[in-house]
Amino acid sequence: MYWEADEAARCVRDGKLESETMSWEESLVIMDVMDEVRRQGGLKYPDEIESTEYPVALGCKGK
Repeated sequence: MYWEADEAARCVRDGKLESETMSWEESLVIMDVMDEVRRQGGLKYPDEIESTEYPVALGCKGK
């Protein structure tokens, strides 16, 4: 995932919403394939990882 993270950082730096090397559509297709492979193989991640909800904690630590 090194190269993917590097490309994502480059896009953020350059203010781009999508990479020129891989479209959002292609990324979603690949993720769907990977999810299906995991499903067929019986691999399930913990609910915290599978969730599409990401709570944001605001405030200072210890409060």
